[in-house]
Amino acid sequence: MKNKTDWFEAGLLILANSGPDNLTIDNLCNALKITKGSFYHHFKNISVYVEELMIYWRDNTTKAAIKNLNSINASQDTLRKLTLKVIDFVPVQAESSIRIWAGYNTTVEKYLSEVDVLRTDFVTKLYREIGFSKTKAQSLAKIKYSLYLGLHKLYPKVNDAEFVTLANLFDDLVNKMESK
Repeated sequence: MKNKTDWFEAGLLILANSGPDNLTIDNLCNALKITKGSFYHHFKNISVYVEELMIYWRDNTTKAAIKNLNSINASQDTLRKLTLKVIDFVPVQAESSIRIWAGYNTTVEKYLSEVDVLRTDFVTKLYREIGFSKTKAQSLAKIKYSLYLGLHKLYPKVNDAEFVTLANLFDDLVNKMESK
């Protein structure tokens, strides 16, 4: 029997490969090669599944990355590690589908908004810890996060190495700025 994690991972794969309109009970069951009865054993309906999927996505991408990075002293090095953790923790194609889905699903929009705040608040905190004023840290966090989101939107096939290169270039530019 499959556990909830199997269902969530299958859902994220469907989102990544086929988009939110294809995240159906039938497609989930086909992906896991099991019957609908198994789905209903774990979830009352698709709405409950979507809510739990979004919690799983939030907790296993954003919250896990933040927890992992909180153990590191803040520095420019932490910002570089953040870029690498984003690649490790955030499946880009699923994230793109979630952003589209949030445009017409209020449950998804609620969790996406929460994730965006968690991420920008964390990056703001890192910039504050390395000496930037609150206002400048917030602005830099928004720019860095926009770089991540926009790059994948404009260039969906950008590879991880190119993303790291561009993010590091941004970090180098920030490092040359006067803090405070």
